[in-house]
Parts: sequence; C-alpha cells; structure tokens
Amino acid sequence: MKPKDSSVLRSNSLRASSSSLNGNLDKSTGEVGTQQSASARGRLYTIEEAAGMLHLKPTWLYERTRKNAIPHHRFGKYIRFTEADLDGIIAMASQPESHTVGRESA
Repeated sequence: MKPKDSSVLRSNSLRASSSSLNGNLDKSTGEVGTQQSASARGRLYTIEEAAGMLHLKPTWLYERTRKNAIPHHRFGKYIRFTEADLDGIIAMASQPESHTVGRESA
C-alpha cells in the first residue's frame, strides 16, 4: 500500500474536522458549506448594495455607521448590512406625516 501525500491527508483532515464542527460537508464536492447554511445566516450587503437598495448615497451610510447611528455589522474594516439592519434603517427614518399646513386663517 502506497502512503498518501501529507498535504492531501492534512487537507482531508481539516475538511473533516471543519465539517464535523459545522455539520455541513457536501459529499459530492467535498466542500464545506451548503446553500442552506448560507440562507439560514441571511445575506450580507455591502455599503454600495445597501445604498442602492435604500436609494441613498453610500456617503450617507458611511457617515452614519461612523457615528453608530444606524444598525450595521463590522468585520474588521468591512461594513455589512443584513436585511434586518436595512429594515431598521427604514424604520428609523420613517416619520409620521405632519398635518399642519402653515398658519391658520383669521
């Protein structure tokens, strides 16, 4: 029996230990992670994507994330938004209509 290459053994070992921790090794491809686990976590949006969805300028989002004025997630230098974060931004920005229409006529 021929011994296997140590890098292959190490790679398989890492994949197996990672999949046992996450419980999601795709047997057909041998890759860890499935579409189900990604959808369970929810999608993360970049500043540009979030700005486009909210019809805002990216600078508006950058300014408010610096001040921690809107919900967001930081991953080191990267800023990301979940759908719940975007819903929170919309809820914070929503204000009831003002029914006052100037001065009363006398």
